[in-house]
Amino acid sequence: MSAIKLITAAAILISMHTSAVDAAQASNSFKNFQMKTMYEPASYVLKREARGAVTISVGFTSQEVDQAMDEHYDRIENMMFTRMVISDDAGGSFIADDGCD
Repeated sequence: MSAIKLITAAAILISMHTSAVDAAQASNSFKNFQMKTMYEPASYVLKREARGAVTISVGFTSQEVDQAMDEHYDRIENMMFTRMVISDDAGGSFIADDGCD
C-alpha cells in the first residue's frame, strides 16, 4: 500500500471516530436538554404547555418516564414519550416500538 493510500485510510478512520464521538456528545447534550426541560422547565415552556403545547421527550428510560409522571403529574397532559428504553428481566434493554419516527 502506498504512503498516500495509507495516510488517506488513516484520515478516514480518524474522521469516522471523530464523527462518532461528536454524535455521542450531541446525543448527551440533547438528553441533558430534555432532562432539564422535564425537571426544571423554563417559564416559557410552562407558558407553552398552559396553552396546550406538548413536550416530546425521546429516549427516556422507563424509570425516567415513571419519575417524570410522578413528580410532574400536573403536566402529564403535556407530556409525550417516544422511543422509550425499557429494561428486561435479563438485565438487557430494548427500545419500545411506539410507531413514532
